[in-house]
Amino acid sequence: MDKKSISRAVKHIFSSLALNFFLILAGIIPLDWFYKISRCLGRLAYVFAAKHRNIAQEGLLIAFSDKLDANQRKEIIINSFQETVRGALESVILLKKPRVLNSRVSIKNIKYLEQALARGKGVICVSAHFGNFILLAAHLQMSGFPTAVVLRSMRDEKMDAFLLKKRQQFGIESIYTKPPKECVDKSLAFLKKNGVVVNLLDQNFGSGRGIFVEFFGRQAATAIGPVVLAMRSKAALLPMFIVRKEDNAQEIIIEPEFELEKLEDFDQTVQRNISRLTKIIENYIRNYPAQWSWIHRRWKSQPSEQTVFED
Repeated sequence: MDKKSISRAVKHIFSSLALNFFLILAGIIPLDWFYKISRCLGRLAYVFAAKHRNIAQEGLLIAFSDKLDANQRKEIIINSFQETVRGALESVILLKKPRVLNSRVSIKNIKYLEQALARGKGVICVSAHFGNFILLAAHLQMSGFPTAVVLRSMRDEKMDAFLLKKRQQFGIESIYTKPPKECVDKSLAFLKKNGVVVNLLDQNFGSGRGIFVEFFGRQAATAIGPVVLAMRSKAALLPMFIVRKEDNAQEIIIEPEFELEKLEDFDQTVQRNISRLTKIIENYIRNYPAQWSWIHRRWKSQPSEQTVFED
């Protein structure tokens, strides 16, 4: 076993122990205490998680260039780390207490979702690793909207199994991205039942099946699933984001239905609309930079010099 494998195994053991520890605490201490703990743990993560801190620094430099000074970048990274920890601890508690979860999450513009589902073709929710996106899916399901989430398998198998079980307890269907054909078939089948399929469209998609679009002024490899699904199923595309408020209550904001722009051919249509959806995600990150996960290398894959990617 090489050093990387050993390091990964140690991290998985630590995360499993931490999860079990906080599951025990969830039945003992109030939720507000977890929010205080998350602030401390977020600051500790900034100090000790050098790799992720550097990735976040790199991302902020790409996204905001010279618009932020070092202190502003540091504050956003610390707040982003705190949001990640806060969301994880919060989910541990609220997924065990559905009534409390419902009381702390609201939906803005629910009419857009209801109008789209009234057509009977299903809804493709386009979102991002932004805020507590786990609660977004959970609250939609609890509000009476059958919900599935398209996601990648986690490297930590025990954590993946734990989250899968929690989603199953809430009635949320999990659609894994691999194998791709199975992912597409399951998504189409769920939409055919007039369900809501949640897609997170903000991660590097460098496997060759995606396209490059501009994200904060730089090309980023992006999945094409939501647009292709919409074209095949005639389902409505609805951008949705969950935003944390100052009192830690959260609001799911549903944007108006995203109308596909039809261009001369299939590839141009996909390119144009994925670019437009990515711009919506970018705008939310600009408005709430600390609520996005900066520890992912979004711009890791880059197009070759011979390839031109224009809208």
